[in-house]
Amino acid sequence: MEDKNCLFSVKINYTEEEYIKFNQFHMLRKSKKILKYIILNALVLIFCAIYIFWLKLYVYSLIFSLLIAILDILILTAPKRITKKIIASDKRFGKHETTLNFYDDSLEMKNDVSNSKINYSDFDSCYEVNGNIYLYINKVSAILISSKNMSEEQFNSICKLLSDKMKDNFIKVK
Repeated sequence: MEDKNCLFSVKINYTEEEYIKFNQFHMLRKSKKILKYIILNALVLIFCAIYIFWLKLYVYSLIFSLLIAILDILILTAPKRITKKIIASDKRFGKHETTLNFYDDSLEMKNDVSNSKINYSDFDSCYEVNGNIYLYINKVSAILISSKNMSEEQFNSICKLLSDKMKDNFIKVK
């Protein structure tokens, strides 16, 4: 039975790809340390390469540069590798379909495990990223809403609703 006050109703079930994209976004959003680390590494790399090159130790300059580059790649890809391991070990992943019911003042989430209703004012923040909405309940927990589960018109309407309700806490990331 559908509630007449419900503005939109969407069924979601996260795919592995969507979950990995969310975790990559979340790691970069929550930690500016990664960007600082890359900038620091680039500066150290440039300084050391110039110094070693000045000493005419060309082979050492090349080896040092390659080691720093490999270390950076390992650090930047770690969240994706860790997320894939977590998904592989969780046999329940992708088995629970959740229905999101959007009301004028709140969002209701229903699945076979739980049922909850949260006022829009209680959400921490909301990000629209590449056809996905990441609705943060708090700093570390979020609801993932993919545009794949709905029409473009419905997705845009949900974005508008969340933007109107959350004002400055709704951020469109390009």
